[in-house]
Amino acid sequence: MPPDREAEERCRVCGSNTRSLWHGRLMDLTVRYFECDSCGYVQTETPYWLARSYVEPVKPVGHRYPARNELNARIVLMVRRLLHLRGPIVDCAGGYGILVRTLRDYGVEAFWADKYCDNLFARGFEYQAVRSVLSRVRSVRTLRRSVGGIEISTFDRA
Repeated sequence: MPPDREAEERCRVCGSNTRSLWHGRLMDLTVRYFECDSCGYVQTETPYWLARSYVEPVKPVGHRYPARNELNARIVLMVRRLLHLRGPIVDCAGGYGILVRTLRDYGVEAFWADKYCDNLFARGFEYQAVRSVLSRVRSVRTLRRSVGGIEISTFDRA
């Protein structure tokens, strides 16, 4: 059930006010989209549909799923190299764990976290299981599934 449709939305990245952009279809729902007045981030209304949409996290038609994860791994490796980044990575929306498994195959200390999907490929590398050994974590591609920016900052321990 959708929350109060007239409630004000705050930006999930910086906490500033947002303005309504449009309404669009998502599954069988009509969803509102907002743009942040400060940072320009575009987001949906509070995603009340997540539990329902991740009943089957990876659809059978997702035949590009392995290739997309390989591409994401190469992007992560390139960004790490260009920015001289070191240390572990947590895939905060890790899906079945293919990205974590691929990064580990390339020698990156990567860990998995996902409350909507089962870890099939990166078992033993769950973030919660190794949390105490991490000193600094970086996150890639998590805003799309994060209800609040605070979820991301909990992975960023200096």
